[in-house]
Amino acid sequence: MGTVPEQPERNDVARAARADRLASLTTLARGVSHELNNVLMPLVAYPELLTAELEQDSQACKDVMEMKRSADAATEVIRDLMTFARRTGCDLRPLNINERIRAVESSAAYQALKDAHASVQVRLEPGDGLWTVSGDPAYLDRALLALLRHGCEALRDAGGTLTLSTENLSLEQPLDGYEIVPAEDFVVVTMRDTGPALASEELDRIFEPYYWKRHGRSGAGLGLALVHGVVKDHGGFVDTESGGERGTVIRLYFPRVGGTSKEA
Repeated sequence: MGTVPEQPERNDVARAARADRLASLTTLARGVSHELNNVLMPLVAYPELLTAELEQDSQACKDVMEMKRSADAATEVIRDLMTFARRTGCDLRPLNINERIRAVESSAAYQALKDAHASVQVRLEPGDGLWTVSGDPAYLDRALLALLRHGCEALRDAGGTLTLSTENLSLEQPLDGYEIVPAEDFVVVTMRDTGPALASEELDRIFEPYYWKRHGRSGAGLGLALVHGVVKDHGGFVDTESGGERGTVIRLYFPRVGGTSKEA
């Protein structure tokens, strides 16, 4: 069983302003993703029709396939926008988050992430006897991978250790953190890095889309914004802290929906 992490007092006015900011960005992302999705549909579909009429080894066919790869990449960005904007509709079912961590660990995307960040030691530490939560496997996998990608990018220059862990936590009183987390039972996913501490302004805006990229940090576009959207779709909460030699900590709180699942 975990313990309630110590948190500095956060100003209610600042929290409300942050929520308003995220709500405005969510509305914008919803509209932009809808418009771009309509524009991209023929750009994704037509290349396959065109290549059927072209010689496979021809330059024209190669050019069309390059167009398709770009369109597919744009589609992934739109999918992330829709996830952040909570337009996709999660298919929730009882599951164990440790199973999703194992699925991510065995994925090609995770292996590619580790290969690209050889200076970062990634530790996956799933807790025992984890409670069941209500979740969508596909979206949880995307959120977990986005969380790990952000952590690896934070350690890209100096290297270090990135730890992703899970635990059961019973809050006896509300937690006053980045959000107000109610006094309930949660499965908590925690990511810790050993990188430099973040300034209070950075911590306050950590889940805003493209905030990190605007400040010169590579690979940090929609990552944590996507994580935030998935957690909200699952009825959960987020919290952060940073300082001293502990680096930055991001916690995701998923409500418990039943007893301990079969796979711990």
